[in-house]
Amino acid sequence: MSKQPPPDESSAGKPNLWRYAAIGAELFSPIIGGSVAGYYIDAHFHTGSTWTLVGLLGGVFLGFYRLIAEARAFRKNL
Repeated sequence: MSKQPPPDESSAGKPNLWRYAAIGAELFSPIIGGSVAGYYIDAHFHTGSTWTLVGLLGGVFLGFYRLIAEARAFRKNL
């Protein structure tokens, strides 16, 4: 039988920084993805910047939706 090391007391009560990084990535990835997809749609169909704006606004909406959902889940686990 192997002994497990005792839990590190210095990490107790510290926030999990990877969790915060994941929440930030979930906020910004739809914004960037929507903007890039809209840009390529505009370039293909020669529609000015219409779809870029639609993709940006859709990404902002989806990003903040995911941010609120993650914040609720994070608060529930506390």
